[in-house]
Amino acid sequence: MSPLVRRSVTDPSGLAFFAVHARESTALSAIVNVAGMRWGVEDCFETAKSDCGLDQYEVRHWEPWHRHIALALAAFAFLSITATRTARLEQADDPAATEAYDEPAITWPPLALPVLPSG
Repeated sequence: MSPLVRRSVTDPSGLAFFAVHARESTALSAIVNVAGMRWGVEDCFETAKSDCGLDQYEVRHWEPWHRHIALALAAFAFLSITATRTARLEQADDPAATEAYDEPAITWPPLALPVLPSG
């Protein structure tokens, strides 16, 4: 385990600390990229909590909890895809638009993880 310290871009005195559990041969850039994914994932969960009731469960067993979480995340995925498609359709109907709308309405964190060296 090794520490990773991140300095805030807006406030140089603000520091964030991470405990890194990676192979010694893992490149620092790969570790920084994976650590940076955290905020996108947290934003997705925050949106799912507020829009889809991800945190609105009162269950006592694993099975109903699992069903609730799966349903809430499925609803969040549906809403995300629907919002993106709607934004693209609205952009396509706008005669002033000169190029295709490529940005999604709701952004997801990049899911491509760095390739670890074999060995």
